[in-house]
Amino acid sequence: MREFFNQGNSEEVQQFLRLYLKHQKSIFGYIVSMLPNWAEADDILQETTEIMWRKFADFEPGTNFSAWATKIARLQVLRHYRNHSTSHIRFDSDLLELLSEDSPCAFDDIDHRVLALQECMTKLTDNQKNLIKMRYYQTIPVKEMAVRARKPAHTIYKLLSRIHQSLMLCIRRRMRVEGTL
Repeated sequence: MREFFNQGNSEEVQQFLRLYLKHQKSIFGYIVSMLPNWAEADDILQETTEIMWRKFADFEPGTNFSAWATKIARLQVLRHYRNHSTSHIRFDSDLLELLSEDSPCAFDDIDHRVLALQECMTKLTDNQKNLIKMRYYQTIPVKEMAVRARKPAHTIYKLLSRIHQSLMLCIRRRMRVEGTL
């Protein structure tokens, strides 16, 4: 990591890190909204971060860092889709452009939602957490999850649906209490 930042002066590095850390969740939120696979989204975030650092001299202080970063991320997502035709879900580049036009506004409250999700995840049972980890962190297909659990796939779909609904209600409740919804 040190080698990554050895290319700039310490003040420039500190300014970049301050802005990046403040907006990292919203940048990742944008990327993951465009890519169904969290591992791929994480790779795109790393590539985007590297490009942002290389182009940081072009960023105008005082302007919208999140919007600037999202433009870079959008280009990385488009490049990813062009280069990885084996992806399970593909979007037309015009559709990606349309979706990304509203992204800075759509992700303004992502930090609040992520914090709410983290808190709500702690309320799940161990079995529910395990299902979520298998499906979204390990990206295991539902059919394979069903085989592992020795249950029909439709049962796994129902369980995931109930977990999603529970998390959504918990997040909304928490955000209403905080006044961020």
